[in-house]
Amino acid sequence: MNATPSFADANAAALAQYPHLLESWLPGGRLEGREYVCGDLTGAPGESCKVNVETGLWSDFATGDSGNDPVSLYAAIHGMKPGEARRELAEALKVPGKGNSGTSKTKRQEWAAILPIPADASTPSFEHYRHGKPSATWEYRDHDGNALGHACRFDSPDGGKDVLPLTYCRGPEGRKEWRWQGFPEPRPLYGLDALAQVKADAGTLLVEGEKTADAATRLRGPGKVCMTWPGGCKAVGKVDLSPLAGRPVSIWPDADKPGFDAALALAGLLKSVGASSVAIIVPPAEAAQGWDLADAEAEGWTADKVTAWLRDNSTTPERFQEIAQERFSTETMLGPEAAPTSKHTLHIVNVADLLTMELPERGYVLYPVIKEQGTAMLYAPRGLGKTWAALSVAYAVASGQSVFGSWKAPVPRRVLYLDGEMPASTMKERLASIIAGYDGEPPDADYLRILTPDLQPDFMPNIATQEGQADLAPFLEDVDLVVVDNIATLGRNGRENETEGWLPVQEWALRLRRAGKSVLFIHHAGKGGNQRGTSAREDILDTVIAMRRPGDYRAEEGARFEVHLEKSRGFCGPEAKPFEAALRLDNDVAGWTTRQIEDVELDRVKALKAEGLTVRDIAEETGLSRSKVGRIIKGLERGQQ
Repeated sequence: MNATPSFADANAAALAQYPHLLESWLPGGRLEGREYVCGDLTGAPGESCKVNVETGLWSDFATGDSGNDPVSLYAAIHGMKPGEARRELAEALKVPGKGNSGTSKTKRQEWAAILPIPADASTPSFEHYRHGKPSATWEYRDHDGNALGHACRFDSPDGGKDVLPLTYCRGPEGRKEWRWQGFPEPRPLYGLDALAQVKADAGTLLVEGEKTADAATRLRGPGKVCMTWPGGCKAVGKVDLSPLAGRPVSIWPDADKPGFDAALALAGLLKSVGASSVAIIVPPAEAAQGWDLADAEAEGWTADKVTAWLRDNSTTPERFQEIAQERFSTETMLGPEAAPTSKHTLHIVNVADLLTMELPERGYVLYPVIKEQGTAMLYAPRGLGKTWAALSVAYAVASGQSVFGSWKAPVPRRVLYLDGEMPASTMKERLASIIAGYDGEPPDADYLRILTPDLQPDFMPNIATQEGQADLAPFLEDVDLVVVDNIATLGRNGRENETEGWLPVQEWALRLRRAGKSVLFIHHAGKGGNQRGTSAREDILDTVIAMRRPGDYRAEEGARFEVHLEKSRGFCGPEAKPFEAALRLDNDVAGWTTRQIEDVELDRVKALKAEGLTVRDIAEETGLSRSKVGRIIKGLERGQQ
C-alpha cells in the first residue's frame, strides 16, 4: 500500500528546482545570490519578502510571516494547512509515495553547473519564460578561452533591470540542460581570457557589471584589461580573485554607496590574495547616483580623458575610505572585516611538481648584475658619483647598451627612475651628458621616465607607506626596471637601523618581483664603509654593489671609484671581479673608463717602488697587505708583470 509522500520528500523535490518554482509562485520577484526577493507573498515587486533558495528558509518582513521550507511557503501563499500543501505540492512535482515499510528522507538532488561548457552542449536560446528576450548577454570564459556560462540582462518597462546567470547544468539522473542558475562559488571573474593575454605587471581595472567592463575596455583600448565579477556589489565575497595575485589592480566603483562599499570590500580581498598593489579610482563628485564608465562612454568621454582620470584620481583604499565616509557615511571597513577571507591566498607544490614545472628562464636586464625579476643595491659614500652611475645604468638599460664596459643590457627595457633629492636642472644636465656619450637611443622617449622632486606639486611618494606605494602603482604597469635613488629620501620611516623599518619597502620590492619587475636601490654607505643601516636589507637582494673610494683618490678627480660585488647571486669568477671606474667629461659629453683592480694595484706599486719606498711603506700607502705587495714586486722583478 502506498502512502502520501513525506514532508521531507516534498521539500527535497521542491528545493531541487526552487528558483524555477519561486518564479512561478512569486512572479514579481528576482534572484539575488542565494535569495529570491519580492515585495510580499502575492509576488509583488519589492524587497520585504525573501526566500533562501538553498535552505528553504523564508520570511515576509512586512507581516512577520516566516517558515523553514518550501511546503510552509506554499501553504502561506495559497492559504492552506501544511498537510494539504504537502499533498498538493507533492502531486504537482510527481513525488512518489512511500510504502508502509517506513519513510526515508530523499536526498536533495541539486543541479550543478558544468565548467567549462562541454563541446556537445546545446545552444542556449537565452529567452526567459517570464522576462522574454535579454537586451544584452555576456559570455564568461576561462584563461584558455573556454566558455563557462552567460550573464543576461533583462530590462523591465518601469526602467528596472535584472541580470540573471545562465549556466549549463547536470541534474538528477544525469540530465543536462541550460538553467537560470549561477556559477558555483568561488565564482569566476569576467575577462579571464583577456587577462591571460597580458603580462603579470599589466594593470587590471575592476568595475561593477559586465556592461561597464565592456565600455571600459573600449575606452581604454587594446592591451588594457578591464574585468568584473558576477552578482553585483553584494557578491564580492563570492568571487575567485586569485588570478589577480601578483598583479597591480585598480578599482573604479559606481558612484553610489553600494559601489563605494563594494570597492572597499574588494580592496581588502585583493590584499588578502596578494595583489601587487591596490588602488581605488574616485568617481567625479558631481556624477549622478550609480554613474559608471558605461555612462562616461555615453557622455562622450575619450580614451585620453579616462587615462587622465585614472592617473589623477587614483588613491589608496585607506584614503578612499575617508572619501566614502564623507560622501555616503559608509561604515565598510578594510581588511578581514570587509568580506570573508579568501581561500586562495597560498599555493603550495610538492617537490615532484616543482621539478617538472616548465618555468621560464630568467634573462638579464643588465648582464651580469641585474636579472629579470632581480633585486639589487648600489651603495657608496656621499659625493662619490653614485647618481652618475645610477643614471648611466638606467640609460644603458633603456637603450639596450653597455655601461662600465662589461655590463650589458641585451635588449632595451622600460625604466622608471625615482629621484629623491637632485634638482631637476642637475638631472637634466647629467642626463644630457650621458646621452651624448652613447651612440644608440631607446626605442622611444618613454623607455626612460623620471620622477624628480622639483617637478611635483607636493611631496615625493614614500615607498615605506601603503599610500606612497599606491601613488606609484599607476606608473609601474609597463615598467621593467625601477631605480630608487635613494632609500633615505624615498623610503622615509625614521628607523634606518631597524629591520622593522625596512619591511614595508621589502614587501613592496617582493610584490614588484612577483609582477615580473626588477628593482635597483641606491643607498648611502655608513661611517664604517658598509651600507648604512640594517643589514637585513641585503637578505632579499640578488646583487649588492659597493662603490669605494680608491686609496690615492683626489677630490678634483670627481667620480672615480672602485666597484666591488659584495653579493652576486647566480654568478662568480671573472664576471664578479672588482674594477675601477672613472667618469670623463669632455665638452659636456660623459663617458666611463674602466680598469681591473689588479692592473690599478700593479701600476701603483710599480710607481711607489720607483720612488724608493719599502714594502712596508707601499703597503701603508696603498692599503694592500705586505705579502701582496711583496708578490707584486717579485713579479715585476721577474719581468712577468
